Amino acid sequence: PVLVEEDRFMVCCLASTEECDQVAYGEGWQGVTIEGMYSDNAVEVSTASACSTYSGLAYLWLETPCSGEVSCPLYASDEYHLPVVPWKSDVDLSLCPLSTAYTGQPIPILETGELFLLRDTQSGCHDTCLAHPECHYYQWYDPLSNGNANKCFLLASQNEDLVNEEFLQYGAKRCDLTPSDPLDIFFETFGDGSGNGGRDSFSPEYVEALTASIQSEDLFYAGLHQEAANLIDSIWDKFPAGTNMWGPIMGESGKHGEKNSDPYSLLRMVDDMNRFRLDGDVPDKPKYYATITVVMAKADTVLPTSWDDFDLSTGFLKPNSGVRKVVGFNDHMTADNHRVIYDSLRTWIAYIEDAVAEGQIKFTLRVIESDDPVQCDFSLKDEGQIGKFSISCHYPFSNVMDNLPDDVLETTKWYFMAYPYIPKELTNYTDFQGLHDFEDINAAWGGTGGCCGGKVMWFGNEMGWTGENTDNLLGDFRYFTEVETRLWWAGLQQHELYHYLFSLYPEFHLEDEGHQWFDHSKWPEDFDGLYEKDYFHEALYKRLLLADIPPYEKIL
Repeated sequence: PVLVEEDRFMVCCLASTEECDQVAYGEGWQGVTIEGMYSDNAVEVSTASACSTYSGLAYLWLETPCSGEVSCPLYASDEYHLPVVPWKSDVDLSLCPLSTAYTGQPIPILETGELFLLRDTQSGCHDTCLAHPECHYYQWYDPLSNGNANKCFLLASQNEDLVNEEFLQYGAKRCDLTPSDPLDIFFETFGDGSGNGGRDSFSPEYVEALTASIQSEDLFYAGLHQEAANLIDSIWDKFPAGTNMWGPIMGESGKHGEKNSDPYSLLRMVDDMNRFRLDGDVPDKPKYYATITVVMAKADTVLPTSWDDFDLSTGFLKPNSGVRKVVGFNDHMTADNHRVIYDSLRTWIAYIEDAVAEGQIKFTLRVIESDDPVQCDFSLKDEGQIGKFSISCHYPFSNVMDNLPDDVLETTKWYFMAYPYIPKELTNYTDFQGLHDFEDINAAWGGTGGCCGGKVMWFGNEMGWTGENTDNLLGDFRYFTEVETRLWWAGLQQHELYHYLFSLYPEFHLEDEGHQWFDHSKWPEDFDGLYEKDYFHEALYKRLLLADIPPYEKIL
């Protein structure tokens, strides 16, 4: 049995547990009372004696945790009976928890007809509420609940009837701590102060298509597959897939200062992977498990300080000229444990798992920072002429990839190589300040290749992941908004993926010539559509998934 002793569990009554740690006990951390135990691994505590809202929960978080050697509240149930160690945990107030639970109008889940779906965590249930346009409140039952474990109920309204059930977490869709809607951020950022949150600067067709692409992706991850399908179908009804009605929408993307934010790619991808979840033969468990490793390597280079540092006869830097430097990454690449990398690759991986591999492969994404830098060299872009330069970082980066730890080389199936954008180091040198990316600087962000004994590798510099120069090297550098990242990476990495897939199936002649899909006269006669993403869709369903050896048996 649990020993009931006051102030052994406690809650943080300030904005963060870090703040509570800096002030005296009672000013930040406040004790709560143990009410009892429901099982060997579940304790009930009452917060009635402390603050009504709190940012953290802790156990024995004191300099003198227990009043006596055998007076701690909790002990292990094994033969040693050691006391449970002190710990603290943050409470995520962005989930908008409410102290009192109510009934409300339940929202049916279209795929199952049930009034609930299963979510492993409260945050997962809250995300589902955020994704559903009609949800305003949610109820989530802890795994300890008898009969309702992990059930997530979405409510369109809140009634006056109280709900007093054990292990029930109740919350609102939005509150003060809820992050801003990514769509609102996008349109406000690029809408030039126009009405309707910036949306009036865009055509209604573009706003509707882009909104649907992001919302359908959110619905997919929320497990609301039929809701996602209905939303996408409503877009195809207005703007049929593979028709010239998409030309103006695609043409508008990138015209307001945003990064090539074409919604068509993401809509196509979500439609394909969502349809598999609805209509496909989803296996009970994957046949294969595989690891994708993103290798981050700094860049060792010699920076030119002026055009005089270049030898016009060779195109390379003169001996003993320039400044040697090991260039690192911008802060956005490493922030929040490389979150931008995980966010960028999330849907690309899901598309492969569901649409391409038919649920038979489960990927794990791993990010590592290499001890060795890539070696990068400057050269003139045009022979014998100053004014433009190129940077080569020597694919396949053997000095880095061959020196990876043995366990990484043994367990990785696919690789990404990420390295810094070196021209950012030239902004203080007068000769280079007016140069533009791609036009004057050939530091193309990346491509597809191989390494490490024949394994596939995608590679590129940090600009593809995080942001861009708004004009030239003197222009403001800006990070991509979330919407830009989601749309940009959908189009970019699907393109690179199909280079690889087509190389695995040469018998279908889908890329006998590089990028042959850009020439519509070279499309197979049975392929429908007009655009690159239509070609990929048709290739997947009319060739690759019908092959004698399915993609999930060939791509690893």
